[in-house]
Amino acid sequence: MSEIDSLDTLIDEIDWCQKFINLRQWFAGIFQTEWQPSELLPDTNMRSLRKTTSDSEVPTISCGKIINWGSGATQQATVFVVKVTAKFEEEIDICVRLYPVDEILYLPIGLQVQILDESGNYCMEAEARETDDWIQLEFGCKPQEQFTVEMNLGEQVIRENFVV
Repeated sequence: MSEIDSLDTLIDEIDWCQKFINLRQWFAGIFQTEWQPSELLPDTNMRSLRKTTSDSEVPTISCGKIINWGSGATQQATVFVVKVTAKFEEEIDICVRLYPVDEILYLPIGLQVQILDESGNYCMEAEARETDDWIQLEFGCKPQEQFTVEMNLGEQVIRENFVV
């Protein structure tokens, strides 16, 4: 049984490495099927992450998707939003945020979000506490740089791979 588990793990890792979301395509209006511009996501306190262009004309776009944690009666949905700001050609600012959906006021306790670099090393993390209505991480990337956002709650782990 352990040999099958390790083969399954290897297949998952290969699949994980092959799926990268190109953030530069978002500026051209090209989104993967499950991703939506943030203005189409459930309306909550995330107005600050909506698609905008600031007074200084810095191109900014945010997209997100719904993530369901658990199943059945214990299922809870969260919104995962990625905001991309192209300050300079040589650096892109990234902001990732998770927040609850609909009438749920707070994130599930223990929900974690972590950033992994191109080598798979953990760089930063945030964890939801009892009354957190959002968690967020902010960082910068260079063009062509790859990173992974790993979210987990209990045994459930979701990874999203990005390339700038």
